[in-house]
Amino acid sequence: MARVLNFLINQIMPGVIPAVVLAIIALIVCLARKAPRAKTVYWTLLAAYAGFVIGETILNPSFVPGEYSSGVNLVPFRDLIYYTRRRLSWYFWQALLNIVLFLPYGVFLKIGRRKLWVSALIGFGSSLLIEAVEYITNRGVFDVDDLILNTLGVVIGYLLAALFFRIRRGKAEQEHI
Repeated sequence: MARVLNFLINQIMPGVIPAVVLAIIALIVCLARKAPRAKTVYWTLLAAYAGFVIGETILNPSFVPGEYSSGVNLVPFRDLIYYTRRRLSWYFWQALLNIVLFLPYGVFLKIGRRKLWVSALIGFGSSLLIEAVEYITNRGVFDVDDLILNTLGVVIGYLLAALFFRIRRGKAEQEHI
């Protein structure tokens, strides 16, 4: 139990504070502009998500400079192959978390009525910005794998949202028969 609590405090909390701050700012702006309820919810949740991602990727104080604190990896999946051969499963989980972290972004972009290719481009650009900031601030490696996996997360999130909306629309049409 102490291990789980320690994980939550060290790994999740750095994203919670910026998430709450940005959500409050978005909520205040939406209320001041008298935005419709749906747009207020959308922008507040999107701001919270953005704050969480920023907190987890750039502001996380549990980051420890070391072997992976600077540099550039431009060879796709080089590290994944290297660590898989050594049976180090933590890299698999890190790769999976890169995808999962960007899934909600794809959902938000679908809800915002973006096209799939535009959503993928926005996801790639956002990931590129994060990677550049991590490299410039010496808080991580500029890693092409992260760009690929984050963009994949956006695309998967988008497609899952599209599937959900299609199923929902189909059920709504059946109810009107």
